[in-house]
Amino acid sequence: MAKMIHIFVLTVMLNGNIVSSDMFFRSIHVCQKYAYAVRYNKNRPRHLYGGGSNVTAYCMPKLVNPEKINQPIYDR
Repeated sequence: MAKMIHIFVLTVMLNGNIVSSDMFFRSIHVCQKYAYAVRYNKNRPRHLYGGGSNVTAYCMPKLVNPEKINQPIYDR
C-alpha cells in the first residue's frame, strides 16, 4: 500500500474563475503566506488584471500519494 500524505493546494481565482491550482505545500502555514501575498499584492499589474478585478487565493487540504505527483511539494 502506498504511503499517503496530506498536502495543501494553493488555489488562485480571478473574478470567480480558477486561474491556478498547481502549487502544493507541505505546511498550511507556508501555503497561507503565499495565499496572503497573492491576495494583497500591491504591485499587481493593473493592465493584466484591471483596476476592479477580484483576486482570491486560498489553501485546500488534499490527500495524495507523493510518488504520483509530477511537480514539487514546497516546504517554503
